[in-house]
Amino acid sequence: MKKSRVVFLFALLLVMPLVVANTEIKIKTVPLAEVQMVVYDANVEVFTLLERYTGMSDKYGDINHNFDIVGDAFHLKVFVKKDGETLVPGEKFLDNPSGEFVYLKVPYKNVELIPTPGFENGIEVVEEILKIVENETESLEEDESSIVVKTGFSVFGEEGIFSKKNFSYFGGFLLLIVIIGFVVASVKHKINASPKEIKVKKLSELQNEKKENLEDKKDDIEDYKKVVEDAEKKIAEAQQDIKKIKNEGKIKDVKKKIAEDEDELIKLREGKD
Repeated sequence: MKKSRVVFLFALLLVMPLVVANTEIKIKTVPLAEVQMVVYDANVEVFTLLERYTGMSDKYGDINHNFDIVGDAFHLKVFVKKDGETLVPGEKFLDNPSGEFVYLKVPYKNVELIPTPGFENGIEVVEEILKIVENETESLEEDESSIVVKTGFSVFGEEGIFSKKNFSYFGGFLLLIVIIGFVVASVKHKINASPKEIKVKKLSELQNEKKENLEDKKDDIEDYKKVVEDAEKKIAEAQQDIKKIKNEGKIKDVKKKIAEDEDELIKLREGKD
């Protein structure tokens, strides 16, 4: 009975399917080229084909395919052709882990491979984007919290509306307005309270004043004429005295006196005082 059980278990193990691992292989190579992937068994020395796939790489040179691989490892051979020309005649990649994402680069000579936007080593950079978004979200939350804190103290804080600094500015502004209002009110009061008295003279009064001024001037002219006539009279009398006086010394004195009188007369005629 025990022997039959052992046989049964051995047969069951033989008929049970081996574990199959789904494996994604992604190749980075020449853009828009024919790429052939040949997967073969890594557990045997003799070449044993497991699966083959042929496809076209995209404009960035990327091509990927999922393989169902038995075992924990596999070998891979890659062929690359373009425009009928074989660029890579079967490059080998040995002992690749099954059940995992496998990313391989297959360049051609010195041709530089084209980076795929948004991918790094064949993997889309989603985690990095999420980290950036999380960091930005955290910074925004911090900014919002800081804004809430500042808003809470924005009324009575050092920079608030009712701070000592703003209150002093407000008080000074009010004082300035009061001073300006006081000055304006005082000026208006003076203008309205003491208007200048305007005297209106009649035409007859103006004519009388003008006449009086002319009479005063006429009296001055008469006085001037009288002084001139007196001076001329003195000169004439002095000339008569010269004729009567025979003494030369006296004559010189009289002539000197006449000269002085004539100078005085000239000044009077010229209007000089």
